[in-house]
Amino acid sequence: MSERGVSTVLDVVLGLLLVGLAAGVLVTSIPQPADPPTEDGTPSVLGSTLTVEYETSAGAHSVEATVGTLLRDAILASHGSQTPRTAAFRSAVETTVSSHLETHGLPVQLVGSCRGTESTDPLVVGPAPPGDQVVRATVYQVPAPASATEQCEPVVVVRRWSR
Repeated sequence: MSERGVSTVLDVVLGLLLVGLAAGVLVTSIPQPADPPTEDGTPSVLGSTLTVEYETSAGAHSVEATVGTLLRDAILASHGSQTPRTAAFRSAVETTVSSHLETHGLPVQLVGSCRGTESTDPLVVGPAPPGDQVVRATVYQVPAPASATEQCEPVVVVRRWSR
């Protein structure tokens, strides 16, 4: 009978030890809240990869690229003579990128254009900034093929504000 008493004490000690270890693991494994994005982190939206799908009389088309590349290509495509395909692509980029910004609730507006050229309509994507907010804007040059830079030097202006 005395052996059963020693066994019970060991069982209780081991049980408490296991409960203590489990509690320690839970306390140390609770995820910490994510740091809020920095002001400079917002432009990283240009590096997000999206798929743009659009249709023309020639059929369905799909393009997967970063937001910056999609905006660049839409600006380059609409520079000069515009075809039904380039118009459909530009519209699809506008819709897809706007949806992406809205889905993630980003206080950002993107404006793509050709630097030094007045003939191209800027591609404006995202909500307009509120009138009562300070807006910060940064211009990013988006690298383009050498043949394209002769006609247009594509840039994207990232306009951001606080929520």
